Amino acid sequence: MKVCIVGTGASGWLCCNYLKHQPFVDEVTIIGSSKIPTIGVGESTTLEVEKLLRFFVQQGDFEFSDFIRESHATIKYGVMYENWSKHTFIHHFKSLKHWKSDRDYLEYGQSLLNKDPNTNIHEYIGSHLLEFILENKISLDDQDYPTAFHFDAAQFIKFMSGVALKHPKVKFIDGIVRGGNIKDDEVKFINVNGKNIESDYFIFATGDNKLNVDFLGIEYTSLDKYLLTNKAVVYPLKFQNKREQIHPYTVAKTMDNGWRWITPIWTRIGTGYVFSNNHISEDEAVHEFLTDIGDHTLTPNVVDFYPKYNKRCFRKNWCTIGMSQGFLEPLDAPGLTITAQTIVEYLHNAIQYKNIVSNYNYMINEYNSLIEKKHLLWMSFILCQYKTSHRDHTQFWKDHKNVQCEYYDNLISSINDVKDDSNAAFMFYQTIAAKGHSISVSNKIKPKKVQDTFIHEKIHHQDFIGGFHFQI
Repeated sequence: MKVCIVGTGASGWLCCNYLKHQPFVDEVTIIGSSKIPTIGVGESTTLEVEKLLRFFVQQGDFEFSDFIRESHATIKYGVMYENWSKHTFIHHFKSLKHWKSDRDYLEYGQSLLNKDPNTNIHEYIGSHLLEFILENKISLDDQDYPTAFHFDAAQFIKFMSGVALKHPKVKFIDGIVRGGNIKDDEVKFINVNGKNIESDYFIFATGDNKLNVDFLGIEYTSLDKYLLTNKAVVYPLKFQNKREQIHPYTVAKTMDNGWRWITPIWTRIGTGYVFSNNHISEDEAVHEFLTDIGDHTLTPNVVDFYPKYNKRCFRKNWCTIGMSQGFLEPLDAPGLTITAQTIVEYLHNAIQYKNIVSNYNYMINEYNSLIEKKHLLWMSFILCQYKTSHRDHTQFWKDHKNVQCEYYDNLISSINDVKDDSNAAFMFYQTIAAKGHSISVSNKIKPKKVQDTFIHEKIHHQDFIGGFHFQI
């Protein structure tokens, strides 16, 4: 089977590297223009991306040391929420050593909601992790503390493209798609550099491109009634004191009309201010951003985004992925997370069984429903961060607390009955409890402190990452 990928951003190359290893794929053609710069998004990841990278390592594509060095990557144990609540807290990743089963994990998460609202969540969970990562140290045992990464998006794309193009199945075409022929949800061919390209299956990783609407006819579902941010002021910063600033976590710091991310990679600090232009002008946002940084001589960029998703990602012989599938906002890094899940959980079967199973339409409709659920779940989690924040000093924060969303309300009201998705439920339990809020759950047990003092071997984050860059 021949597969054609349109788009050479992170999502496109992740698809390409995954599909080249599938026995039912004979050829992968990936199309992108060297004349159009790729927008670097997704510099902060979650464990879902780490799983996909680990698959590539297992296939012999590269070693983790290669990825870290070439992508300028650093370790990410979680997200530090600064000034979202009374206590600064780190929403960290699941530590498998503590929990005998998902049920135990779920029940403990529920018990966190019964804690004293005035106490810091780190009195119960993650106290030792908090202790050592605040010293910018990391564990040498990744089985105990799973990790995600920060990386340079442009370098990551360069690295993943180099890995892909070494494989004999992969063919690259430098060009721009100028439409093609599509009928009854089936792409017959696309036109590139004046030539028609046919394929058994097409993947559109085209970002927020007009091609999605003009050629593919995608009708996006807006989420701007629920997620109010739509712009970001962005600027890369130099390290002033690398040893202090190269922390192994993302910082999400509240601002007057949004929040600011801080993601250190090996060569710089990625940072930006996510805001709503319905509450503050671009000039005002830039001023607030530079004031927080402490340097008004900088000239940051302002980028637009539009919270939305595609309800029908999978069609007869094509699909959308990455930003062409949808985009929410940067908080909690849902973008590449949903991409990685789509590739591993759905894309594989959608291509493999296209001409095999009789109920193919039913299967892809089911996948569309599941991906829609992922977008709505992440939308709800992000909304939960805003709604449970103690901030209410500006109209932006007041408006977020007053957002009416039936899906969110139903999810929160039924969260006590979660049976199959303990990870997702724990995310909500942890963030609600961390902010001193509670919801009614059947589990009335008070939480016990998790004894997470088993970490003995630690190393400073800078020394660990530097070892990959300076090794002979």
